[in-house]
This record gives sequence, C-alpha cells and structure tokens, in this order.
Amino acid sequence: METPRQRSRPQPHAAPPANDADPGPRGGCGTPEAPEPALRLELRRAFNANGNPVWYKAVSSLLNQLSLLTIALTGAAMLREHEQGTIKHLMVMPLPPLEIALSKVLAMVLVVLAAFTLSLLFLVQQALQVPVSGSVPLLLTGTAVYLAAAAISLAPWRSSHCW
Repeated sequence: METPRQRSRPQPHAAPPANDADPGPRGGCGTPEAPEPALRLELRRAFNANGNPVWYKAVSSLLNQLSLLTIALTGAAMLREHEQGTIKHLMVMPLPPLEIALSKVLAMVLVVLAAFTLSLLFLVQQALQVPVSGSVPLLLTGTAVYLAAAAISLAPWRSSHCW
C-alpha cells in the first residue's frame, strides 16, 4: 500500500530512444509530443562572423582608454593650473570665464580625438588587423560629441575657481 507521500513523488521519465540518425526538428531535445516553438532563436554575428575575441577587445579597450584620457587630462590640466596659479592670471584677463573654459575643453577634445583617430587607424586596423565596418567619419563625429559632453561635465567652469 502506498502512502500519500509516495504518491506525490514524480515518477522518473523513460529515457528517449537512442537514435542519433534522426534527432527530429527540435534537435533531439524535449519530448516528441511537444509542439514546435513559435519562435526559434538563431545566433547571428553581424560584425564579427568568426567570433574573434581580439576584434571585440580591441575596440572596447580603445573606448575605455578614450574615457580614461578624457577624465585624466581634464582633471590634470585643472590641477596643474591651480597649483601654478595660472588660473588666477586667466581670470583677471578681459575674457569671460566661459571662453577660458571652452578653450581648455576644445584643446583637450582635439588632443584626445587625434589620439583616438591614430589608435584606430594604426593600432586597431593596421597592427591588429581588425576590420572596421561602417563609417569611420561617423564614428569620429560621435566620438567628438562624446568627448565634448564628457569634458564639459568635468569642465573648469564647474569648479569654484572660475566664478
């Protein structure tokens, strides 16, 4: 006689037949009476068909360095000028603080954008031989917009020395 606890236990399923020749439309997984799924997921690699990790890491590392250089150069420039006292000399000039700050931001954007462009062309495309699909000028335009936004958020006029 079975106890209620023994009746509630799930019974093990029978193993599927070992027929490797015909796995069926679902690739041999699931039960044969299960319906075909409405959606079938398929992996497609649009820009890296071989799945080469160097291609992914080269571009992502370049973008990481872009952010790091933006933060480091903006902060280092402001720290150096504060230590040398040149920011006080600039503030007594007949220029609005916004123009002084924008000139520093523009200089930093140009330096980092030049480093990014040279790294993309010579290091990523030439040395690592990573093909860049798409528009390189569009990438550089987006990079310039990102640099300007990041530099403005860290800009000198946000500090108390410029106002």
